[in-house]
Parts: sequence; C-alpha cells; structure tokens
Amino acid sequence: MKNRSFVRGFTLVELILAISLLGVIVLGAATFDKASHYFLRSSERKAYILNELNYIWEHLHKNIVSAEGNINEPGIVPSGSRLRLKEGNYWVEYRIIHHNLEFCPQYNITTNSCEVNYETLSSRVMNENIFYNSTFANQVIVSNLILRFNPTQGFDPKTNPEVNMGNITFTSLAHSIN
Repeated sequence: MKNRSFVRGFTLVELILAISLLGVIVLGAATFDKASHYFLRSSERKAYILNELNYIWEHLHKNIVSAEGNINEPGIVPSGSRLRLKEGNYWVEYRIIHHNLEFCPQYNITTNSCEVNYETLSSRVMNENIFYNSTFANQVIVSNLILRFNPTQGFDPKTNPEVNMGNITFTSLAHSIN
C-alpha cells in the first residue's frame, strides 16, 4: 500500500480561501488604479486652467505696459467687459462675450470695430465685467477674473475646478505727462 502523506493536495477550503484572498487583492488594486486616474485627471484640469490664466495674465501685461496715452487722451479705456489700449497709432481691444475672452490686435476706434478677426484667448471665463478704471491715469484694474474648466457647469473642485486671478492693477509704462 502506498503512503499518502506525501501526495497531499489542496483541500476545497484552502482553495476557496486562496481565491478569495486573490479577489480581495485584485479588487484593491483596481480601486487604487481608478482613484489614481481620478485624482490625476483632476490635477491635470487644474493645471490646464492655471496655464491658461498665466497666458492671459502675460498677454494683458504685455499690451497694457506698452499702452500710450496722457491725461487728455488716455491710452487705457476699460469698460467692464471691454478694454481698449492705444499702442502708437493703433488700438487693441480685449472683450468678454459668452465665456470667451477675445483679443483684437487692430481695433478701429472711430468705427468701433475690429479690422481683423478676434483671437480667442480663453473660452473658460466665468464673469464678464472685469476691467475697471483705477484712480490713477493709465492704469487698469483687472478684477476677479475667474476661469473654470467647464464654465457651463457648476463648480466642483475635483471634476470642474476653477481659478481666480483676484484684483490686479496694471500700469502703462509708456505714458506721457502731457
């Protein structure tokens, strides 16, 4: 007769425990993977709108700093949802319409029209009135510029983040005291 003590296999209970343990490990790994993708997507969205806000800030700064004007003929004309800047013999304009911040590099001040197509700088703007007069000549206050990843949906810090530029005063460096 053969000795069966050396030919021992898994019992049914041991097999069920091993499969259950493997299932828990696989389920935990899948949950961790899903959560990491969720947080990665949230971080990417926030970084995307931060980069867009930085681009807008640099664009505004570049054009406002080079605006030319004096007390009698200001080179910076803010009016809520629009900002006009005189740069030499021509004007440029920023405007906000339906979540879009648009830029016109050749604005005709006499006909109040853009002579070329508007360039869209962002399509994520939440508030329309952001350009205000400062107490000093040739300054503009950009107030509370808010960008949201999807401006047509409600704010959610994880799925639809937003960033706020706050209040920033820009000053033209190319103005005259005349």
